[in-house]
Amino acid sequence: MNETTVALVIAVITFLGAVLKIAYPLIMAKFTTAQLTNMQLVAEIAIFGAEQIFKEVSKGEDKKTFVIKYIKTKFPKMTDSEINLLIEATGKAMGIFKEHIVAEEVEVIKVV
Repeated sequence: MNETTVALVIAVITFLGAVLKIAYPLIMAKFTTAQLTNMQLVAEIAIFGAEQIFKEVSKGEDKKTFVIKYIKTKFPKMTDSEINLLIEATGKAMGIFKEHIVAEEVEVIKVV
């Protein structure tokens, strides 16, 4: 009976270890996805805010500076390159940067 109990405890520990080995990355992936979703939402708010504050088209650098400062206050551990990627990806997803994309496509068509 003693050997049976030890074998059962070892089997349960092995099973829990296997479950945790599979479940842990899934749980962490969900956390990362939720955090990324939050970052994208903050970036959208900052971009919309910049669009409202700086209505002139020529104020692009002022808009970007405002957005960078806002994101840095919310996520101080993000690097400048991560913030720039977040801004570009969010802006393109929102359709804010469509005119830049169209201009780039036109230049490519002219070269070909």
